[in-house]
This record gives sequence, C-alpha cells and structure tokens, in this order.
Amino acid sequence: MKVAGAVAFWLENQKSNSRKNTIRGYEVILSKFCRQFLDRNLDEINSNEVLSFPNQVTGNRKQHTNASLVVSLIHWLIQKW
Repeated sequence: MKVAGAVAFWLENQKSNSRKNTIRGYEVILSKFCRQFLDRNLDEINSNEVLSFPNQVTGNRKQHTNASLVVSLIHWLIQKW
C-alpha cells in the first residue's frame, strides 16, 4: 500500500472518533509525511525513517506529538493487514 493511500484511509477512519480541529492537525502533520515519502510503499519505509521524521519536520519542537501520530498510523495499519 502506498503511503498516501494509507494516510487517507487512516484519516477517514479517525473522522468518526475525532473532532474537526484534531483532524485538521492530523492532516497538517500527515501531509508533510506524505510529501516526504511520496509514492513509496509502506513496506519500503524503515523504522529509522519514521523515527527521524518528526525532527526533520519540526526542528525538534513538539516532536513527541508528531512521532506519536505517525507511530499510531503505522500500528493501526499493521493491525488492519
């Protein structure tokens, strides 16, 4: 599965459980994740890339939130497949 498709699928699933403002925040972070990993398949991305993503995007500010979101996405996808 491509990163963009996985993110879209995850976001759609989160809409029923989250507020609009939360979804907007997710979209901001995950759009950066999609840009960075563009058309790659999920199985082509290694854990070091996922863990370094928050630092690259935020410059070490609020990285925990971004890392948690990306890790949550990956875990959710693993459970689904």
